[in-house]
Amino acid sequence: MKKTLFIIILIIIPLLNFAQRFDGIIIFGMSASQIDGDLQGGYNKIGANLGLNVAHKLNDKFEFQTGINYIGKGARNGPKEFYYLKTQLHYFQIPVQLNRVFYKRFSLSGGLYFGYLILGRSTEMGSTFEEGDLYLRNFEPSIYLALNYHYFDKVVINFGFSYSVLPLRTQSPAWYNRVLTVTGTYRISNGKK
Repeated sequence: MKKTLFIIILIIIPLLNFAQRFDGIIIFGMSASQIDGDLQGGYNKIGANLGLNVAHKLNDKFEFQTGINYIGKGARNGPKEFYYLKTQLHYFQIPVQLNRVFYKRFSLSGGLYFGYLILGRSTEMGSTFEEGDLYLRNFEPSIYLALNYHYFDKVVINFGFSYSVLPLRTQSPAWYNRVLTVTGTYRISNGKK
């Protein structure tokens, strides 16, 4: 019940922020991630990256963006390895970011993402461990930076990177999410600025 209530609050609050002067943003794409500290290497875990955001233009160069996103993170070493390991981490995130236009079709985005773990599981040599067995934290703040290419007025392609600010686990060894994202966004303008 607590998780459900928290998720509902996560969805409603960002959407109420800018009642009149905002643009809606639909996010769709993928993530490639790894976990620092799990003794695996490489961005081998592919996940979805979806979201509904709102953006508010602050001036000609800057805008503020927030909303609700889903992202799949984790790690894996590949099914052909002798020692098979796959960690799946599913989060809802609230981005709090600034976007800055710096050249005609390019902009930078940066800020914090506040993630809430909705499902965590690890499979190791055929045995599955749930989030309680992994000592995972439910809350994951991360820093985020992206380069954006404005393909059309309403379509933007984002190349992003995020990294956990706090360890994912409450016990040793410490794990940190390291994530590369490639997303497309579609902007729905309400016409009021």
